[in-house]
Amino acid sequence: RLNLQWNSLGDPKSVGPLSQALQGSKLQFLNLGENKIGAKGAFLLAEGLEHNTDLTELVLDGNILTMQGARQLYKVITVNQGDSQIKRKISMENCGIGTVAP
Repeated sequence: RLNLQWNSLGDPKSVGPLSQALQGSKLQFLNLGENKIGAKGAFLLAEGLEHNTDLTELVLDGNILTMQGARQLYKVITVNQGDSQIKRKISMENCGIGTVAP
């Protein structure tokens, strides 16, 4: 478990290395709430999550993801692990995006 809430990580220069670190991480829970992460940051996080099969819960509450960023994250909710699929829980409360549909 890693809680990085309220750390001003919204700049893509911060989210980029975090995304790269996620690619080989065994971390199962990550809280990035209230970090001013925008659409570009959401795209970078989604990129890192595409290559991660261990993270099952991601909290992004209170960020400024935009609808485009939220849709990109929605695409990586399901993780393929061998012959099985794992559903990730991604919380995006109070991100000003409304309802996200596929």
